[in-house]
Amino acid sequence: MDIALLNSALAGACLLMTMLTVVSLRLRTMVRYFALSSLFLSALIAGIGFAQESEHLYSIAAANFLFKTVIIPWLIVMAARRSGASERLRAYLRPASTFFLLLIVFAFVLAGVQRSPFFTTTDPGYLLHLAVSLVLIGFLMMILRRDVLSQVIGFLVMENGIAMFSYATVNSLPVLIELGIFATVTVGVLLMSMLSHHVRLLYGSEDTGMLRELTD
Repeated sequence: MDIALLNSALAGACLLMTMLTVVSLRLRTMVRYFALSSLFLSALIAGIGFAQESEHLYSIAAANFLFKTVIIPWLIVMAARRSGASERLRAYLRPASTFFLLLIVFAFVLAGVQRSPFFTTTDPGYLLHLAVSLVLIGFLMMILRRDVLSQVIGFLVMENGIAMFSYATVNSLPVLIELGIFATVTVGVLLMSMLSHHVRLLYGSEDTGMLRELTD
């Protein structure tokens, strides 16, 4: 199979799994879709490395797979199990309305990215579309979801988009910096999981709307 066609298919699969992550209202399903999106992203990074003969991207792809496909999803599931978090997640909108907002995001990306100065320097151009889409989708998820763990996933989706932006525009960052980012993100997930546990202990729910009741 042509590597360019394979990479475009991986990019599409990553975006599709991310969309399913946003609309999923069950914890394990959401985490599973995020792990799959990260898996396709890791394969895409490796494919970019093969197409551009950038061998250092192979190690980044392996690290991305290890942290975002295996370790972080496992940490989130274990944290949810230990805290007794509900499998049913909370959102401000129904899945159908969320899909409509995603379509608006995609229309904005298609209209705006091609006017970006980065578009002419990105090869292939769909990588920039994917990067911006992931950032906006992750931001949208953090706004629409009411539970801490879903917002953690939204943050991770944003981080995937930021990482893809670096691969698309500057051909990645140094490996040690990338590994440092992965470690920082993993620690952040642990801290947010602990926050979710304490919110549930205090209010009997992971609903972040409860935090508005906090006063000095």
